[in-house]
Amino acid sequence: MTRPAIRAAPDDPLTEYLRTNPPAAPGDRGEALVQVRREPSRFASSYRAEVVTVELASGDQVRLFLKDFGTSSFPKDDAAARRERELHVYRDLLPTMGLGTARYHGSLWDHDDQRFWLLLEFLGGSAVSSCPLEAWIAAAGWVGRLHGTRHCASRLEDSPLLIRHDETHLRHRAELARHDVARFGPPLRARLERVLRSYERMLDALIDDSPCLVHGGYRPENVQLVPAPGGGCRVCPLDWEMAAIGSPLHDLAILLDLDAYQKNEVGRVLTEQRDAMLAEREAQRAAREQSDAASTEERPPRDEMRARREQTREAVFGKLQNILSEQQMTKLKILLEQPQGGRGPGGGQF
Repeated sequence: MTRPAIRAAPDDPLTEYLRTNPPAAPGDRGEALVQVRREPSRFASSYRAEVVTVELASGDQVRLFLKDFGTSSFPKDDAAARRERELHVYRDLLPTMGLGTARYHGSLWDHDDQRFWLLLEFLGGSAVSSCPLEAWIAAAGWVGRLHGTRHCASRLEDSPLLIRHDETHLRHRAELARHDVARFGPPLRARLERVLRSYERMLDALIDDSPCLVHGGYRPENVQLVPAPGGGCRVCPLDWEMAAIGSPLHDLAILLDLDAYQKNEVGRVLTEQRDAMLAEREAQRAAREQSDAASTEERPPRDEMRARREQTREAVFGKLQNILSEQQMTKLKILLEQPQGGRGPGGGQF
């Protein structure tokens, strides 16, 4: 049943805010506000949310998405840090990154009244989780571009709000897992310990990567696919509460929907392959330095180098097939084949 829209009262805090800060319609420079209508959003998840329709004096209407951090359907750890972090990402980081995310339209933050309202562009798209495989390809390409964006690196490092996926954080998460699983008895605890035995090798891969902005919850249901006016679609991830500085492997694992065992095993395989490649390159470099003919030595033919890369790729995929489901393998291959101009879970790592 569709609930009717509610016309906001003139003294409503949201109306007063929008009257002072009217959102601009496409092509407008900002028009006077005529009225505001509010209705519950069907896209609400743990937090209450509304769709706000703003009518401007020009006759244009602008639809906004209001996320209410003051109301949650279940308790969240460190709720204050979560809301401050998401506000920071939408207000301070994403607008300069050119990734097509939902536009930030302002916020109403009142600690006395416990009012924490985030105003964003209303998207009204479809979650990738409910879309065909092509949507996963678009989501994979987008997260690769996110991880390849380096021009705001200094602001990331200076931000006190982003989570740091450093060694301390990752070890703490492992201890939290031990604490939580202990309540469910020895069998589950033993299973977790088997997973954590390979955790040390995974830590090296996660910590050594050049840090980038990580979404932190890049699940298919948190990624909206929105039709673009000129054709095609925009990829718009939502829920940046757990945004972090860390390894792109974190978002990769979540998008692939890996369980804890699979995350560790995939990390182990990729780390072993990376170490083998580095060792081979070092051995080749040392051999060239010791050879009197180093100055005249030619690189292997391009076809030979391509064949070696393909052979390595197939060897890694052969190992991963014993860990991942057929659907997960398909998604992984798509991720690794995405062309992009930076680091991330694509760009031909193998």
